[in-house]
Amino acid sequence: LGDNKLETSVNHIKYAESCNESLKSVFKEVEAEVLTASGIDLEEVSVTPIGSSIDLVCPRGTKFSFDNDGFVVNDGIFQVVCNTHQKYSIPLPSWPKCVQFCPLILPNPPEHTGLVNVKSEFTTPSGQNARYMCKNSNLGVDQGSSIYYEVECLNNTKYKVPTSKYDWPICEVRTTTMRPEISIGVNNMLNRYKWNINYYYTLYQRGSDFIPKELKDYFSTVTIPCFIGLLVVILFCLCFTRNDSPICLICKDSTLRKKKTLIPLKNFENN
Repeated sequence: LGDNKLETSVNHIKYAESCNESLKSVFKEVEAEVLTASGIDLEEVSVTPIGSSIDLVCPRGTKFSFDNDGFVVNDGIFQVVCNTHQKYSIPLPSWPKCVQFCPLILPNPPEHTGLVNVKSEFTTPSGQNARYMCKNSNLGVDQGSSIYYEVECLNNTKYKVPTSKYDWPICEVRTTTMRPEISIGVNNMLNRYKWNINYYYTLYQRGSDFIPKELKDYFSTVTIPCFIGLLVVILFCLCFTRNDSPICLICKDSTLRKKKTLIPLKNFENN
C-alpha cells in the first residue's frame, strides 16, 4: 500500500477471538429433537468466532414458538450468536419450544370490513399473531387510531377469526384527529422530560453525599440561646437606661429617704 508493506508472517497474524464453551453446558435445556434436527453433537467443543452463530431448527412440520434472536422474525431458524464477551447469547428466561404453525395465507375477511391480508414471508407459529390491515390507511379499525387488526394462531393450526361476518371489525373514520406522528412526537418529548428528571435526580443524589446525613438540632443549640441573650439585652435596656425605669425609680426613692433623715449641723450648733 504505497510505501507501506503488509506483514503476512505467522507471528504477526492475530486470530479472531471465539467462544470456547462446551455445547453441553450451552444447550443443556434445549429439546433433544431440536438438537437432532440441527445436527448438533453436545460432546463436541465448538470454536465459534465472535459474530458467528450456531443455527437451531425444529423438526419438519413445526417451528419455534418465538424467534426474537435479533435476525429475521419467524424464519424458522433460531441463531445463537457468539458475542463480544466470548459467550453465547442464550435467550431468557427460557428457550423457544417447537410448536405447530398456521398457514401463510389468512382467511379472507368480509368485503364490508375494508380489511385486507398483510402479506408475510413466513408462517406464524401458534401463540403468535398475524395481522390484517385497513385497505384505506386513512381509516382506523373500529374508529380507532390503528390500521391493524391482529388474530392469534391457535394450536390447531387455525387462526382465531370471528365466526360471523357481523363480528368482524370495520375500518371507519377515526374518532381521534391525532395523527400517529403527533403521538410519537409527544411520547418522545415526555421520554426526554423523564430522562432530564432522572438526570437531575442523580446529580442531586451525588451532591447529597457531601451533606451530613444527620443534621444537628440547631433550634436547641443556636436559636434558643440567641433568643435568651436578646431578651436579656432588651430587659437591661428597659431597666437601666431610662429615668422612669423601675430600677431607677427604686434607687431614686432610697436617695430621697436618706436626705430626709439627715439633720443639718447648724441646728446642733444653735442648740
